Amino acid sequence: MQATKLDYATIAEGADAVRISHWTLRQWLSAGKLPRYKVGARTLIRMSELLALVKPESRAEAAARNIKREALRHGKH
Repeated sequence: MQATKLDYATIAEGADAVRISHWTLRQWLSAGKLPRYKVGARTLIRMSELLALVKPESRAEAAARNIKREALRHGKH
């Protein structure tokens, strides 16, 4: 299978595509959440892998996050 230009992106292009900062994307790469592909001195990411990482949050996940946030806000751990 031949890779196309749309399969790979620079960090800046990938971050712009999913509307996150390039710093967040760099943290994901450093944490191993997303593999990096080196081409010479350039770091590329595979867009399909980035899009798989950025997925919608379910209502249950959102509710749990909000409950945890409120507990932390009120000093309840």
